[in-house]
Amino acid sequence: MMRETILSRLQPVLSKLGIDETPQLTRPANSEHGDWATNIALKCASKKGVAPLELAETIAKNILIDEVVTRVIVAAPGFINITLSDEALRSSLTETPEEVVGKNTVLIEFGQPNTHKSPHIGHLFSYIYGESLARIYEASGTRVIRANYQGDIGLHVAKCLWAAKTRQSEIQDLTNLHSQMLFLQSCYQQGATRYEEDSAAKIEIDTLNRALYEGTDEQLIALWQTTRGWCVDYYRQFEQSLGISYDKSYFETDIAQHGLDIVQKHIPTVFSESDGAVIFKGEDEGLHTRVFINKYHNPTYEAKEVGLAFQKSSDFTFDQAITTTASEQNEYMKVVYRAIEHIDPKLAAKLTHLGFGMINLTSGKMSSRSGNIVTAFSLVDDVTQAISREYGSEPAQAQIIAFGAIKYAFLKSDYRANKLFDINTSVAREGDSGPYILYTYVRTQSVARQSSETNPENLQATKVESADATLHEDERAILLLLQQEHDILIGAKTLYSPHIIAGYAYSLAQAYNAFYQSCPILKAADSVKAFRLQLSNAVGQAIARQLNLLGIQTVDEM
Repeated sequence: MMRETILSRLQPVLSKLGIDETPQLTRPANSEHGDWATNIALKCASKKGVAPLELAETIAKNILIDEVVTRVIVAAPGFINITLSDEALRSSLTETPEEVVGKNTVLIEFGQPNTHKSPHIGHLFSYIYGESLARIYEASGTRVIRANYQGDIGLHVAKCLWAAKTRQSEIQDLTNLHSQMLFLQSCYQQGATRYEEDSAAKIEIDTLNRALYEGTDEQLIALWQTTRGWCVDYYRQFEQSLGISYDKSYFETDIAQHGLDIVQKHIPTVFSESDGAVIFKGEDEGLHTRVFINKYHNPTYEAKEVGLAFQKSSDFTFDQAITTTASEQNEYMKVVYRAIEHIDPKLAAKLTHLGFGMINLTSGKMSSRSGNIVTAFSLVDDVTQAISREYGSEPAQAQIIAFGAIKYAFLKSDYRANKLFDINTSVAREGDSGPYILYTYVRTQSVARQSSETNPENLQATKVESADATLHEDERAILLLLQQEHDILIGAKTLYSPHIIAGYAYSLAQAYNAFYQSCPILKAADSVKAFRLQLSNAVGQAIARQLNLLGIQTVDEM
């Protein structure tokens, strides 16, 4: 890899100067300054007792200048900028992408829609972000275990079933999963509204909730099991359409008792009793106090999270367990993890919580309690219809492009930031959108099909005459971008940030379209044509890899 070639020039120089740090390579902000840059002099100048600029100049003048590295210059306050020859860049096109081999195992929990109501767009983001993170880890050589955790008991279920009990005559007419989910969402909205507005209904729903935990009302449990089954089946279909398959799905009812037992076992060493409940005194440790067992002796979400962490550890061997949730749960998770730290410090050291920002629509924030909401399912339907109108795609292809549009729109900014989703922007043909990048991939495939070569993947760069040897600036820009793929992947993994992949894919698409406009491919002279076809094919493959990391499926035509 060209990056390794540059490091091989730098390391001997640094060793002679007594510098044992590995230099970091970046792209200069201004391409006129060079192809690669390092700030190693800035980092090590104080240790060497010299000014950064002086150290940079000493390093620069000792770097070998030859047919690979053609220029090394120093820029204030101490950057070293390196320029590569056209031939070196051209030869890098035939390099195989660097493979990363790791030994670690990471468990990633994501998705987490509750049963008995439709998942909202926050759950959709969790699905999309978690799957992309899993693919980034896998591409980085890490074994990934995908886990889902769903709330199938609790007050939200009680609200739904309270209404469903009064509407059982409607159930026999529900002949498919779609109608069943619409029914449950309607029941949940009805129960949630009455819970807030009707004191008598609130008492009835609270009583029903306790009965669910007790499990003695056979008719209630039968209704719960039937409706729970509808949700689980529908979610599995939806996950399959998203390209997600879990290694393990956990439900609150599976681990509630486990969490309850663990908390009770650690009274009073970790938890303490207070007014009939069991709490963790987080204030004593700069956090906040939370209830882990309520006054009805039922485990709360906190106790269940404790049980879930230990159940994961029992089911799988992992080096790290990542849980993704909305950022509004950040403080809540800190308390849970601190409690686990008191119980099992080794397990706690493996736990990582990633809180992502809220997802809103340009029409405003959605609430699953209201009657007019945008669910994960309806958002996909709306975007699919917009794609069909914009591109004239048939239904199956329109949904593939729609998922690409949504996934890219969700992932193109930092996961921690709040996001405002706009359908028109997400499906746009131009600009920072999924369809724009998909169309660029399609363009690379069209070029390949139109060429006279039968197998463009096996094209070898033809040695061009000296008159043609100088790379066009747009060719050079693409070659330099292609060299960054490995570093982009590692950066995305290190920072848990698919937006780094999305930004790279967009840069590739922009660079390719500039190249496509300025550099004739199929009409170029044969020697140049062979190289440009190879360059076009390399971009197509690189874009496909980045889209795959984002969970986006490519298409052949748009």
